[in-house]
Amino acid sequence: FLFLPRYRFKMLFCNPFNKTEVERLASIKIIKQKNAGAGAARNAGLSLAIGEWLLFLDSDDLLENECLEAAYLEAKRTDVDLVVYRAYEMDALSHKRSPLAYLNRIIPFADAKVHSVDELGDRRFTTFGLAPWNKLIRRSLVLENRLLFQPIRRSNDLAFSVELLACAKTFIALEGLLVSYRVNNSFSLQSTNAETPICFYDALREASHRLNGKYKIAFIELVRETAIYNLHSVRTLESYRILANYLEENINNGGSLPSSIRNIINN
Repeated sequence: FLFLPRYRFKMLFCNPFNKTEVERLASIKIIKQKNAGAGAARNAGLSLAIGEWLLFLDSDDLLENECLEAAYLEAKRTDVDLVVYRAYEMDALSHKRSPLAYLNRIIPFADAKVHSVDELGDRRFTTFGLAPWNKLIRRSLVLENRLLFQPIRRSNDLAFSVELLACAKTFIALEGLLVSYRVNNSFSLQSTNAETPICFYDALREASHRLNGKYKIAFIELVRETAIYNLHSVRTLESYRILANYLEENINNGGSLPSSIRNIINN
């Protein structure tokens, strides 16, 4: 982190381990709780946050030095609900970086103008990505809509981000790449998705429940992209079979997302 004396930032760390040196800094608060996953950790941080803006960062993410200042200044200048920005994909072994391809969808909106979230149309849930680490979020929006992360092992940010984008009215996009997302990291949840291959389906069901029928076409597009990504990213044949069988079983039993999932399985 770059500590900026001109601005007041409060950092909350959810830590299941022992006391660390960072606790000595006045701008940092350590939250100690039993390891219950990233969703529970983020909810704990939300319950104690006091600032006007929220930014979430996981252990496999790295902020660029200018990220906090750049995002905060745009938030104050424009009074939007969300500030979104692009990210690098960084190999944890070689440390080589390249722009994260799917976030290039942000570029057409990076024109220093305030945009309505409605402009995203059927891409409402797939333009910015659903990870919370490339967004500065107005805290009052989260509080007023009682947004919480889902307490599941993986994809715990999906329902939160879908509901956030359903509630948000305005955003501004920054063209800069202001955070690095590490891949080939053996400790990240994404690297162990074979252990919990159906979590994303549970997350989609929860998101569908929270939307309560709104933005149907945009949600179907999200289901399509999410299912394809998860079917392609599981790392063992057994996990693929478990996931495919689970999806087919839920389709046959009248699951909550039948048509969109059926098209993916059949193709």
